[in-house]
Amino acid sequence: MATRIPPGAERYIQYLPQIAGYIRSGRPISGIELGLLQGFAPDAYQALRTLTYDELASGIRPYVNDPKFGEYVRLALSAKGEQWIRDTLRKIHGR
Repeated sequence: MATRIPPGAERYIQYLPQIAGYIRSGRPISGIELGLLQGFAPDAYQALRTLTYDELASGIRPYVNDPKFGEYVRLALSAKGEQWIRDTLRKIHGR
């Protein structure tokens, strides 16, 4: 059974489809793209500046069976997704 995503969490989870595209392609996010994220989604960017992968994974894990976002959650929790997200968080934390 899917857990309903509260509006406060969905405003962050909505980015998972875009992140999934990066994970699937194996392409790292560029500095320009990080700058765009910072400019267009400053709340999400600030959240990522303080989160670890484990905290992020814990926050999205309840939605693994969500009909809209479940496939993206599963990808983000996969080994390939974890590596991409950890690499991206290192870039964000280093800015």
